Amino acid sequence: MSTPNWRISLEDSVLGLRFAADEYRSALRLAQSGRWSVNTIRLKELPGAISLRDAGAQLRGSDDTLRPYDRAVVEIGELFTLLVHDLQDAYERAALLYAYGATWAVEQIALGRTPASVEVRTDAAGRPVPGPRPEIRGHLERMAGLGDLEDALIDLIACEDARAYGNELAKLPSLGDHEAGAMHKALDKARGIGNAAHLFGVQAERALQYALNVLAKERQPQPESGRA
Repeated sequence: MSTPNWRISLEDSVLGLRFAADEYRSALRLAQSGRWSVNTIRLKELPGAISLRDAGAQLRGSDDTLRPYDRAVVEIGELFTLLVHDLQDAYERAALLYAYGATWAVEQIALGRTPASVEVRTDAAGRPVPGPRPEIRGHLERMAGLGDLEDALIDLIACEDARAYGNELAKLPSLGDHEAGAMHKALDKARGIGNAAHLFGVQAERALQYALNVLAKERQPQPESGRA
């Protein structure tokens, strides 16, 4: 029996989400490595300097002195820092889309539907709209590896809750030492959302294979047996 076209299309849809998240993660790691390569704490300063004269310097009656190597290192570090920030945000967005998308696909199959592609509601920034995540655990009681899926979900929820808590503390007009420490701890935890979402997405994609190979077949109408 040939594989239904909707199944192939749905698997490709989830695969596209995973590959997108993988590419952003790889780019993020390269940017982080690049930022470390020009870390000013690790590199030594060079004394070589030049004098810059321009119209402004003539009006001021003075020259500007510049250490070109030191300036290059600082500017490159600043550019890498901006790139890391942007890629961190892009990776997190892609990983969340992967996690929500794969979960949505599992839920649809468990409900007896046959979607040809993933559907995820997003906000203006391209992130999944906050709200209840599709519930799939109740359909997967017999699936091997259910514990890994649940552990990954717990970690993702913890990261998302940490961000919400940290952002609430950041809105306070003033913070004591205890609140400031709690805020930084929460936001540090929240930086793991991308990796947590990616890991959960991997587990949800495995659950999709179970849903397609087991649940979908169980929900297919069975031919009536002939009468004797």
